[in-house]
Order: sequence, then structure tokens, then C-alpha cells
Amino acid sequence: PAGAPVQEAPAVNDPIDYRTLTMMDRSFDPDRFLKSAQDIFFKVQGAWNKQDTTALRNLCGSALMKTWEEELTALRNRGHQNKMENIALRESDISEAWTENGEDYITVRFHANLLDYTTDVKTGAVVSGSDSQPVEFEEYWTFSRPVGPNGWKLAAVQQA
Repeated sequence: PAGAPVQEAPAVNDPIDYRTLTMMDRSFDPDRFLKSAQDIFFKVQGAWNKQDTTALRNLCGSALMKTWEEELTALRNRGHQNKMENIALRESDISEAWTENGEDYITVRFHANLLDYTTDVKTGAVVSGSDSQPVEFEEYWTFSRPVGPNGWKLAAVQQA
């Protein structure tokens, strides 16, 4: 989904310092988090395809959700539906982690390919993008949670 709140693409950290996250959550594990972020990546794409705002709301923070609801409403008002299919995740890695104002943040870089196109709901005709030519993309997804062992939500998406 496009139109997400904008943040600057993170600089690559080496190595990433997880101390602020583990001080309040001793069970935090970067590998387990990355697997969870990958699952959320696919769940968000699936919910977007179905225009399932309830599922998206469970995965995303309120600011991002507001932006995506506006985008979905604009598509519906034009009689269009954006589709993302044949998603192939090529690479993913944690690019940065930090704590700020009582919130933990982790940014994950996703490198993937997919079919990304928009159709006319009535005719099924492709009005933008391609339903046969995959596009390659790289995005930075930032997840946030209240400090401590709490659930993560997608807070922002930035095109690389």
C-alpha cells in the first residue's frame, strides 16, 4: 500500500544495539522478531488485497491505518481495487532499533517482487500497473510498541 506516513530511510547500523529494548523485555529476540515481521508483511499484503480494514487495523498503528483507510476509500470511490499478487520476499533484515518517548521501534528492510496493479471493479480491466510483469521493490517498515514485552504494530512504511 502506498501513501504511508513518511519517514527517512534509515542508515544501516552495524551492529544494531538492542540494549534499550532488552532492558524492559528480557525475552526480546531479534531473530524471532524478524520472523514475526515477515509474517506481518504477508498478512498486510493479504488484508490490503481484500480491502479488509479490520485485519489491517489489528496489524497497524492508528496514523498508518488512517492513511490507508483514506487510500482504500479513494480507490472504492473511483470503482477501483489495488491488487498485489505473487509476492516473493527476497531479503529482509533489521536495519535499526531504538527507544523513544516510551515506545520501542524497529525498522526492517524488505526486498521483494510482486505483481502490483489496479483494476476497474466492474470490468476487471487493468487501469494501472501490470498483472503480468512483476515489480521489484525495497521498503523500510517501522514497527512500534509501548516499551516492554508488548505486541508490535506496523507504524510506517518508507520506499527505499
